[in-house]
This record gives sequence, C-alpha cells and structure tokens, in this order.
Amino acid sequence: MLLTYERVQVLLEPRQHAALMLAAKRAKKSVSELVRDVMEQYFTENDEMLEALEILSSQIQAKQGVYHGDPVNEARAEREARMDEVLKQWE
Repeated sequence: MLLTYERVQVLLEPRQHAALMLAAKRAKKSVSELVRDVMEQYFTENDEMLEALEILSSQIQAKQGVYHGDPVNEARAEREARMDEVLKQWE
C-alpha cells in the first residue's frame, strides 16, 4: 500500500525547532515522521477522550433526565401572564 503525503509548512519558534530536531535525532526518525507520530497519538488520545465524555454525558442524561422545553420563552410567557393578572386588578 502506497502512502501519500501532503506538504505543510509550520512556523516554529527557534526553541521549538531546536527541541523538535533534538527529539527526532533521539528517536532516530525524520522530523516529518516524528511529527506524524505525535499527531497520530494526539488524535487517538483525543478521540478516546471524546468517546469517554460522550458516554459519561449520556449516562448523566439517562440518570438526571433532559429538559426538552424552552425555558427562556416559558419564563417570558409566565412573566407576561403575571403582568396581565396584575393589570386586570387595576382595571
């Protein structure tokens, strides 16, 4: 299977560049390979974290319930109804 790559340009601070070059040398990898590996690990970890958050969210919703109403409009309607009641008393 032939892998294809996209060329990107990244601007780094001098200290970041030096750290990246040193890390690649220590890992005995090219800078590109190291960056790909780090990105893959980052995305994998974040996918796992997002999945865990979705599971937790659904468990909380199942336990606590979810309100499907429109609280803002309901509060407005309640306020208007109360104002109408007060105004009727003054008539």
